[in-house]
Amino acid sequence: MSAATLRGALYPYYSKYFGSNISVTLVMFDKAKKETTDIKKRYKSVYTIKLLKMINGVTANNIIISKKGTRSNISARAAKVRSSLPLSGNYIIACKDSKGVEWKTDEIPTNAHYSQIQNAILNKIPHLTERVQVMTTKTHGYTQNGVEFLMYFSGLNSDPEQCTIEKGRKK
Repeated sequence: MSAATLRGALYPYYSKYFGSNISVTLVMFDKAKKETTDIKKRYKSVYTIKLLKMINGVTANNIIISKKGTRSNISARAAKVRSSLPLSGNYIIACKDSKGVEWKTDEIPTNAHYSQIQNAILNKIPHLTERVQVMTTKTHGYTQNGVEFLMYFSGLNSDPEQCTIEKGRKK
């Protein structure tokens, strides 16, 4: 089967149990164990299934699909591969005003919506009130994989001081 067909068959499982999308790639080999793109020469197919969301746990590293007549059996061997640890916890945004006074937000959870990030800034950093807009980039797909956002400044009389991100104390 194609990588897309296998992905379609496996996606409901990964979505239900991990809340994640997956990618599936296929590499075919001929009888001489050389990689081929010719489906007529295919002797063995190796599929790589990648969970797109980091999880706190293990996943299967060897799924065997064996064809028996017109049917296939799918079995997973013991889980051996650990996911990279998912991002969790909180952070604080700190920005200095034109006089060098540092202002800090309350702790912001890593899974915060961009509007929550913007509100945290507007509520605790007075010189940026009505002067900053926050947008997330969706670079990482899932907040467990990473968070990236952009801060747009407008209406300032001078260049803004560098803002920093600090690790929060709450888990």
